[in-house]
Amino acid sequence: VSVLLFPKLQGYSSLIFLQSITIFCITIGMDWINTVEEDYLYLTLRYIIFQVISLLLMFLLVRDKDDYFKYACIYTFASGGANILNWLYVRKYVDIKLRFNVDWKKHITPVLVLFGNALAITIYVNSDITMLGLFQSDRAVGIYGLTSKIYIIIKQVLNAVVVVTIPRLVFYLGSQRMEEFRQLSGRIFSAMLTLVVPSVIGLCFCSTEIVTILGGEQYAEVSIALIILSLSVLFSLIASFFTNCILIPYKFEKNVLYGTMFAAVLNVSLNIFLIPIWSYVGAAVTTLIAELFMAFYSYQLIKKKKIMFCYYKVHIPVMGGGICVIAICFMLKKYIDNKFLALAVSVLVSSFVYSIAQIKLKNEIILWKRG
Repeated sequence: VSVLLFPKLQGYSSLIFLQSITIFCITIGMDWINTVEEDYLYLTLRYIIFQVISLLLMFLLVRDKDDYFKYACIYTFASGGANILNWLYVRKYVDIKLRFNVDWKKHITPVLVLFGNALAITIYVNSDITMLGLFQSDRAVGIYGLTSKIYIIIKQVLNAVVVVTIPRLVFYLGSQRMEEFRQLSGRIFSAMLTLVVPSVIGLCFCSTEIVTILGGEQYAEVSIALIILSLSVLFSLIASFFTNCILIPYKFEKNVLYGTMFAAVLNVSLNIFLIPIWSYVGAAVTTLIAELFMAFYSYQLIKKKKIMFCYYKVHIPVMGGGICVIAICFMLKKYIDNKFLALAVSVLVSSFVYSIAQIKLKNEIILWKRG
């Protein structure tokens, strides 16, 4: 429908329809079964194998800008192939067959609520690039697309800390093992902050080096957008923890849906006003505002519902380590001219110093021992 309605999209119809194959593949992939079974070893190996194959195909087949259709085919293969493999793999857990005698009334409402929540998140996360293409040039889309990919990759990697623990949290809550739920949720939140804060600081201070290394000098101008999106990572992951680890297990998914719907409307509305004025910087700002709203909304909802979870004292070690990261990145950028070398040394040295700072300042998560 979008291809038919918007003339700008018609030139990319073949690409859009090709990549739409992934919708079908994701549907038959049923990845949630592996998540429920906590089979993360398989998920990790599958992801690495298909990404390595895709990377090799990129180097072999994608040579210049005219090979964009080959790139799209490889992208579709990476996603589709993994899900087709998964369709075969999940048979070790369940029998796959069509059923028509389903108690739809029991399942349809919660499923639609969760679907609506996922849809709203998708809208406010991805609408910036779509609307950037409608209001600005293809160049603006390409430039912002690089920073958006960096933002999404970093967010997905760090969000893995949250995602992998959801089945265990739901199990504790369903079994009324409330103290274990509180302890685990507290450790997750504290561990997430311990990882996210230095990552955000590093992205902010090394934004120019990152975009120029990945895209070339012509992308240097978009480093400000990456800084804004880096801040979005922090609020996005806080919101992800509050919604996925606390509110949804407590069956407040409808409240979460209301928040994400408002965030989506807010994001799209602000895009209409800010993208024509600030281009890709405006798109980054709207993402930050939407993520900030969702983090604040979910936190207030937890306070209102009086849901308790443990919080380990990590703010002082994290802040102290963050100051160290800032100092290291600033000093190394000042004295090392080569961007690649400056980035590599900054990551290695700041990671080492930050880890030492967490130990010396007694970060409870770093020093925590079972039992």
